[in-house]
Amino acid sequence: MPDTTPSSFSNAQRILHWAIAILIGTQFLTGQFFDPLHAIEPAGGALPEGGPPLPILVHVGVGVSILVLAVTRLLVRIVKGAPASPPEEPHIFRLAAAGGHIALYALMFLMPITGLIAFFGHAQVAGWLHGGPLKLLLLALIAVHFCAVLVHQFIWKTNVLARMTWGSRVG
Repeated sequence: MPDTTPSSFSNAQRILHWAIAILIGTQFLTGQFFDPLHAIEPAGGALPEGGPPLPILVHVGVGVSILVLAVTRLLVRIVKGAPASPPEEPHIFRLAAAGGHIALYALMFLMPITGLIAFFGHAQVAGWLHGGPLKLLLLALIAVHFCAVLVHQFIWKTNVLARMTWGSRVG
């Protein structure tokens, strides 16, 4: 039976990866505007004159966009598959990469969901999770993800970076 594992990510997977990365970066910038929101009265209370500030509305809209794109990305991954880990990557790092990717997908769902629950449901626990431990975990995973790409590129000299950027193309 022929191997059906793709050698690279599809163009759709690449576009979704980089779109979500840019949107997550936007979230870290617009999320800075939420500190004053804690002074807003909870559900049923008065909002500031004219409603929430524009950066907060952008943050909520981008969060919903990330959730939609994350669902799409997961569905595309199920249909298209993903390239196998390079043989140069030690087994323990393959396991860590698999766990890290599962955690990144989980956070692409959990962050928008807890944010929406906090914002629309005025749930303080969801807000604390969203802006506290989940945010820190996402930042840590992004840093590890970035460092892992550098290790692949410059130490193990694999094609991991090319598979998600300008490397070989698949439909």
